[in-house]
Amino acid sequence: MTLTLLLDLDDTLLASGTDQFVTSYLSKLGAFIGRAAGLPAERVIQECLAATRAMQLNCLPDQTLKEVFDWVFYPALGFPEAELRPYVEQFYSEEYPALQKLTQVIPGAKELVDYAFENGWRTAIATNPLFPETAVRQRLEWAGFPSDDYPFDLVGSYEHMHYAKPKPAYFAEILTRLGCPEEPLVMAGNELSEDIAPAQKAGLPGFLVSQDNTSETAVEEAGIHRGTLSDLLDWLKETDPESLCGNYSPVSATLAQMYATPAGLHELVRALPGEIWAVKPAPEEWNLTEIFCHLRDVECDVNIPRLSILEQASNPFIAAQDTDRWAKERGYARQNGRLAMHEFTRARMKVLDRLSEFTDKEWQQGIRHAIFGSTTVQELFCFASTHDRLHVQQAYAITTQIQAGGGNA
Repeated sequence: MTLTLLLDLDDTLLASGTDQFVTSYLSKLGAFIGRAAGLPAERVIQECLAATRAMQLNCLPDQTLKEVFDWVFYPALGFPEAELRPYVEQFYSEEYPALQKLTQVIPGAKELVDYAFENGWRTAIATNPLFPETAVRQRLEWAGFPSDDYPFDLVGSYEHMHYAKPKPAYFAEILTRLGCPEEPLVMAGNELSEDIAPAQKAGLPGFLVSQDNTSETAVEEAGIHRGTLSDLLDWLKETDPESLCGNYSPVSATLAQMYATPAGLHELVRALPGEIWAVKPAPEEWNLTEIFCHLRDVECDVNIPRLSILEQASNPFIAAQDTDRWAKERGYARQNGRLAMHEFTRARMKVLDRLSEFTDKEWQQGIRHAIFGSTTVQELFCFASTHDRLHVQQAYAITTQIQAGGGNA
């Protein structure tokens, strides 16, 4: 079968005894940067922890975790980022590798990952993205997965992700970065609270790798499978793929996707040159500029007005709108795609600021829709998140085609 497999790293693929590892890591980092900056190691550690907490709390879809970390960490130490950055890079190249001695390869990890690659599964490393990419890739190498031999579809790191565990939006962001695949998918990790429960809230089936000390009762109540990595591989081979399809209808999954869409798309197009935004995969299809203009206008002229209607009436009537025709009527192809992306993000955050305050009663409020008939607020915004997924798939197909050398100018 075709599968998208998300794998946690620490204590899932690589035994690191996370608490001991983090303590040793912070001690080394504090001492090294402290010497370079002429500061006490304890202060460096304190500010590093504060910056890490800021990353964990971040809800801004256009700010990477690295940007959040840098804004907190370097000013708190009294240095510009550019001055200390060379020492940080030196730390990860010269000091960080010594931490390998604290880790061990976990039995069954190589067999699982090799099987995934051999069968063409889309495979992502869904580690908590609080470290630089070099640190994550070093740990992958310690686990037996050097980058040259294991080209994972995505490796979570603070340079490229906008949310952290245990936010459900983190898992939705990974799927968005992968183009919102429709095939069966699974999140496997060793912690119920950090890996499996939030992944389930984002709509993903989960498998709890057995290192977690969660009671069997809690696991059974969560409705998940549990075992070693070898058990996981056997389970994946035997499980009906239909049972591993995502469930994006709950409120938590809807919100996760709505947070993830601007974040994932921001990263998908961040490095693209301006001329690429006008490239069409086929003459009759939209380019990236048109997609972002469409997303912006749907948010501004459909979703935001609908929120106002919901606040003003009981069982309100929601009119349908033909938004596809706006591309020609509003001249999307002649607009600035990057500006449209930023405007979409700002509008989306206004919507999410309100939706995040909704009570269960408000989510279940009845409405009348011109096309869908009697429905609820929950279903209305589930449709909106499905709309997101469709255009993420569209943008992902364009960028994939561009990277492969296709497309029409």
